[in-house]
Amino acid sequence: MRKRSKGAGTILKKGDKYLVRVTTDIKEGKQIQKQLGTFTSFQEAETELAKYNESKPVIDRITTKDHTIKFFADKIITEKEKTLPKKSYTDYFLRPYKLLKPIYDMRIIDINYLILEGLINNIDNYYNKVYTKALLQNIYKLAHKYDINILNYPDLLDVGKRPAKKINRQVLSCEDVQKLWKSEGQLQIDMILFLLYTGCRVEEMLQIQNENVKLDEGYIIGGLKTDAGKNRVIPIHKDIIPIVKRYYNKDKKYLFENRENKPYSYSFLHYNCLEIVKEIIGKEINLHDTRHTFTSRMSELGVDLYVIKRIIGHKIKDMTEGIYIHQSPEQLLEAINKLYY
Repeated sequence: MRKRSKGAGTILKKGDKYLVRVTTDIKEGKQIQKQLGTFTSFQEAETELAKYNESKPVIDRITTKDHTIKFFADKIITEKEKTLPKKSYTDYFLRPYKLLKPIYDMRIIDINYLILEGLINNIDNYYNKVYTKALLQNIYKLAHKYDINILNYPDLLDVGKRPAKKINRQVLSCEDVQKLWKSEGQLQIDMILFLLYTGCRVEEMLQIQNENVKLDEGYIIGGLKTDAGKNRVIPIHKDIIPIVKRYYNKDKKYLFENRENKPYSYSFLHYNCLEIVKEIIGKEINLHDTRHTFTSRMSELGVDLYVIKRIIGHKIKDMTEGIYIHQSPEQLLEAINKLYY
């Protein structure tokens, strides 16, 4: 076998024949080859290989050192478009891809830290900076698979501090909740109603297992996060008993279970439920607003604060109120059934 210049093909001797192979592409750092044929002499094989190389389009004869930022970015976003949900693809890849436009046509070996720093500094939104940096890191990682020896400049980029998150809590009105009841029976709305009548955290609802649903006793054992929240009694409000029964199945693990026999994800609620809620009540909410609405409405109806904390799994710091920690399921059930919208 004679070693040839990179990208020019290979001639291998097989017995008394000469085999010609050429690289047609590189995917994930691996060469994709095809066979041009076998020939009786080395000179014949070399002539055929030379003809092939001369006939290739100019773009195919570009060396890896000539690859641009856009070349690598195109490969990444094409793959991500096939595998990611549309919103994730748009937010994490397509939008930052467009922000790379000023350096699209630059060869990756010609780019230095100052060029990338200037690009990032010209992006206003913090999260767009983060996602653009992440895309650049993916680009450089892919370039390394192409044997391009470059420094990992994206790792050095400073995107600044994440801005303080503004939490705008809002309480759903009784009218809002009544509008939701008109769409009862729809999975997404049933989940929102469950949250509004239990005060559960979203993650707690999603992890409820059927073995912990005590329909006859009127409560559920569940909860996450804190010692006060874990394995607590969650009373089932009389109005949502039909909802719980609708999804309860002793042969399944989770109360709210998808077709893959797994609990629904937080993102499912975020991207599916909230949009439907907005269509019904005419305003945007976030998932935590259901918990905030529950506690606000219970307090408004005169339910003792410590009982509310016991139901939603908040720690009771005042130990002189320890009597509330040991309230029975019947007492919690009585308290929650005072709730109405």
